[in-house]
Amino acid sequence: MAEPDYDVLDSEQSCRAFTRETLAELKEVGADMDEPHLIEHHLFGVDFDKLEKAVVELAKKGFEVEDADEVEMEDGSTGYCCDVMTESVLQQDEINQQTDLIFSLVVKFDLEYDGWGTYLPELDGDEYEDDDEPVMH
Repeated sequence: MAEPDYDVLDSEQSCRAFTRETLAELKEVGADMDEPHLIEHHLFGVDFDKLEKAVVELAKKGFEVEDADEVEMEDGSTGYCCDVMTESVLQQDEINQQTDLIFSLVVKFDLEYDGWGTYLPELDGDEYEDDDEPVMH
């Protein structure tokens, strides 16, 4: 899959453009767009407390939250990344609702939103397993 033209999703419009592009590519590779899929949204922040506050709000909204991972940045500083997940059909309106909520928290807590990805078990003929790799940008 092609890489998007942007690295960080820094506006609601860029989130929607990312979703349009991702959904078009998923449809092109044969994803079942009407079947619920596990959607992983990727968050990043340099302040662990702010990231934690955002994911607590998302957990209250029904998202499943993975533990945050500490990452070393190119400049030697530390940051934290975390995935939040939900099941959803692969439809623009459904994903927009998720990204709108997530982006509002990104702005509120001074985080970065790195987009979303999903697993396509229907292309492998297998059910989702924890060690499957998601299709992501």
